[in-house]
Amino acid sequence: MRQGERDGQYTLTFEVRRLSEGFEDEGWVGHIALPAMQAAVRELVWPCDLATAQAGFMAVRESTHRWSALSQHRTRIGERMPLAIGLAYLARGRRRQARSAAGAAASAR
Repeated sequence: MRQGERDGQYTLTFEVRRLSEGFEDEGWVGHIALPAMQAAVRELVWPCDLATAQAGFMAVRESTHRWSALSQHRTRIGERMPLAIGLAYLARGRRRQARSAAGAAASAR
């Protein structure tokens, strides 16, 4: 870090910024969620997707469509959906469901 031109301002040096080159912060989400998602599709047969917000859209990070007999779409990963889909789900969700999902993700680590 180095001090900026104005008082109280700091900037990252080139070397520090270079450390993050190519870093993807959401790539790990799919790896952690996949075991719980696979268990769900085995029990329910119904496919599901895991998406994160990205540039005004929801980007599918992981999907169980490839393992579901009910799906006609095998390659969902990377697809972008309107952000409203994710917001509508979160707005409708219950606290208990949110805690359950967070607990499942934590135990999968």
